[in-house]
Amino acid sequence: MNSEEEKAFLIGQRKQPREGKISAKKDVKLAMKEKETKAKEARKEERKNRQKKFKETYYENNNDCSQDLNFDSLSEASSGDEELTRSCRARKNVLTPALTITCDALGLSVRDASAIIASTACALGQDPADLNVCRSSLHRRRRSNRQEVVKKLRAEFVPDPVLTLHWDGKIVPDLTGKEAVDRIAVVITGLTTEKLLEVPKIKQGTGKATAEAVFEVLKAWELGTQISAFSFDTTSVNTGMFNGAAVLLEELLLHPVLFLACRHHIMELILEAVYTALLNPSGGPDIIFFKRFQQKWQCIDPTKFANGLSEQETIRALGCEIDEIIQFATDQIKTHQPRDDYYELLSLAIIFLGGVPPKGIIFMAPGAFNKARWMN
Repeated sequence: MNSEEEKAFLIGQRKQPREGKISAKKDVKLAMKEKETKAKEARKEERKNRQKKFKETYYENNNDCSQDLNFDSLSEASSGDEELTRSCRARKNVLTPALTITCDALGLSVRDASAIIASTACALGQDPADLNVCRSSLHRRRRSNRQEVVKKLRAEFVPDPVLTLHWDGKIVPDLTGKEAVDRIAVVITGLTTEKLLEVPKIKQGTGKATAEAVFEVLKAWELGTQISAFSFDTTSVNTGMFNGAAVLLEELLLHPVLFLACRHHIMELILEAVYTALLNPSGGPDIIFFKRFQQKWQCIDPTKFANGLSEQETIRALGCEIDEIIQFATDQIKTHQPRDDYYELLSLAIIFLGGVPPKGIIFMAPGAFNKARWMN
């Protein structure tokens, strides 16, 4: 028994007539609900106090425009507010396409953009009440401005007659919310053309979904007939014989296309074979040896190193070609490199052979260490 009350209740139940009763326990769920309600009311009251304090502080620090700036007018009026009529609403739109691009580039929300525009107008001597800066209006204006910018870009774009189509998928955080989504970057290149068209979202990372998404982008830009080659990585989603994105996209374009597998991923296969021969196969997507090297990088002194010429085997294998390799890598560094890891690979090759790169001996911290980043 847990309490004397329960013992007395059971003893009383044996008597004739039965005696005693046990008190009802408090409803735990009801108590938790009441606690949550009180906490919600407290947060609501605290939020009101913060807003009130912010308004008072703003008016004290901005005496020049405190009489003109009305915070209540900056927020969207509710649908049931009968006092606000259409005739008294601000009609002057200040969100231009250029300003929309700036807000998008900085990642400003509609609320942040509204506050910045109102404060800037006040600082410039304008009356924010005359400007249409409510959040819903700015949201609609930003959407329409984006559409105008896209239409203008498509109308002014003059591509080469022969183009190569590139695409690659990546799972990235969604623009709204915290979910991760699969997006496809669609790029075209030509003799004088290099342009990122769109980065559409796809529901599934299959070859069919990829092909359809890329085809819709080409259709919107009216570039289907000018595509002569595909450039893509060598994953099964792209290279499948029947359901690969490349094969399905070629069928949608209704004309033969040259397939160009990405050289970056082709070299991965060669490097993977070398790694497997020297250090045995890896049992997972991450290379444990590289992972440990990355974790211990802070404990390594990059100024204390030995180049490859300290090993006689390197000298015997390369011999008189060492100077030629160093000169070749140096010349390539001076030219344009499309990727930073290409530049880093050339610099490491020069250092390994006892040379000094144009920017000096610099060792970068290890980057990604999984099998998809052999070139790093």
